[in-house]
Amino acid sequence: MNRDFVSRIMMRELLVCLVVTIIGTIITGCIENKPTESLQSEISSTKSYEQSANSLPGQISSSEQNNKGLVEAINKVKSMTDEEIMEKYATNLDICLIGDCELVFEDPLQINSDTLWLFFMYTLSLDENSNGGQQWYNSKDNLYHVPITDIKKVLDKYFVAYRFVPEELSNFDSGKNEIVQATLSGFGGSRYPQHVSREILSDKLTLKVKFFDENYKQVFYMKTYTILIEPEGYKYLAIIRE
Repeated sequence: MNRDFVSRIMMRELLVCLVVTIIGTIITGCIENKPTESLQSEISSTKSYEQSANSLPGQISSSEQNNKGLVEAINKVKSMTDEEIMEKYATNLDICLIGDCELVFEDPLQINSDTLWLFFMYTLSLDENSNGGQQWYNSKDNLYHVPITDIKKVLDKYFVAYRFVPEELSNFDSGKNEIVQATLSGFGGSRYPQHVSREILSDKLTLKVKFFDENYKQVFYMKTYTILIEPEGYKYLAIIRE
């Protein structure tokens, strides 16, 4: 009788221990899983935050900025009057680059070095920050000493490609790698242009201009300018004279 009683007591304790063990395992599993799920949730939230931080309202990428700048540049060209667009791209250029240095080409690699040098001097009147090239003036010899690197920086702004060989210029100082000249200005004259047409396809402007005598009775020639519009400027792709 006592033995059965003891056996039942031991069996009951064994069952209690088993139940406690099972309950403890379940509780431990819940405790261990909960932080993991919470951490995963926090990680997801962090990723979402990072993604939203990279695309904040009003924030645009550099490519979007370039596209926006290009659209604004194109719209600005579209809004120009006939006089404004001729003066910017054609009239003054035709006054400054004449004779053997007339800027006429189908491929910018065809432009000779003398013409490119003259074009560089012409651009000094376009850049408000150029100060007429006074930064290159040397008071000791009263001459302008223009580094070839500075010339190429300007040409890079206006042509997609070019062939500038300073050795072909008589005023090139090979020792200092610069052009030496007494003046960088002196352009003058007048033109009597007439706007013929303009067309913008994508980022390219095609502008046709006729040049007359002062009475607008005789047409000397017509030029077609193909120009690449850029967010911060423009480049001449071709200038054809007819």
